[in-house]
Amino acid sequence: MRKTQFAATLEQHGDRVALIDDNGTAPSFATLAALADRMAQSTGPARLGLIEFGKTIDAIAAYLGALRHNLPVIITAPDQQERTSELIQRFQPDCLFRDGAWSALPSNAWSTRVPHPDLALLLSTSGSTGDPRLVRLSHGNIEANAEAIAAYLGLSATDRAITSLPLYHAFGLSVLHSQLAVGGSLVVTRTRIGSPEFQALCARYRCTVLASVPHGYDLLEQGGFMEDCPPALRILQMAGGRMAPEAVLRWARWARAGDRRFFVMYGQTEATARIAY
Repeated sequence: MRKTQFAATLEQHGDRVALIDDNGTAPSFATLAALADRMAQSTGPARLGLIEFGKTIDAIAAYLGALRHNLPVIITAPDQQERTSELIQRFQPDCLFRDGAWSALPSNAWSTRVPHPDLALLLSTSGSTGDPRLVRLSHGNIEANAEAIAAYLGLSATDRAITSLPLYHAFGLSVLHSQLAVGGSLVVTRTRIGSPEFQALCARYRCTVLASVPHGYDLLEQGGFMEDCPPALRILQMAGGRMAPEAVLRWARWARAGDRRFFVMYGQTEATARIAY
């Protein structure tokens, strides 16, 4: 039975910081691995889990614990109760992660059906058709995509990203994946992109990687990000929609002038995330 390697081998990065949250909590990779295992043990017997994936260390640990212990999971937004109820009714998971802890769900008629051993994640599409569907992703899918993204961006263990996107979205989740794949770190914040506080966090924690959708870059530009960019930033990623050509040129020229790299990418949930740049 295959596991996602960056999740299965978190311990190899030892005492290096893995995550930093809004409270300044900064678990190492070894600590995160131990927390992930404790989370997985608290699910009880389960064949499918559902995670309300907020921007918290506990939610990330719950997700990584599921990957480490071969529990397939659905991930969804933490503030959409109607959507959570719909997913529970449709897919009949055995356990739910909400507000920092796993809880058991009532047994169901599917409880004897075992998912495919390679299944790792059921991830919602963007919903552009008006009816979001869940895409089935294997451990191999997740691992290959994370490694490919890390390679073409040139990420290393010294890089640090920030949660400028939801973690329950394919793009935001892939930022977490690619950082962990190289032993890099992630600032886990609920701070709104484009705000002075967001810019201050990027500077304070010396973030080197920033990812967002076109609207996020509009907010950054309106907030004066180009004029007062955090000095450590070296890689900017744009996906999740079409950016106007004049905006692409503006950001690309700005990045080049500051010895930074601006990547314009295309992705699909069906391919785990980004597939072209």
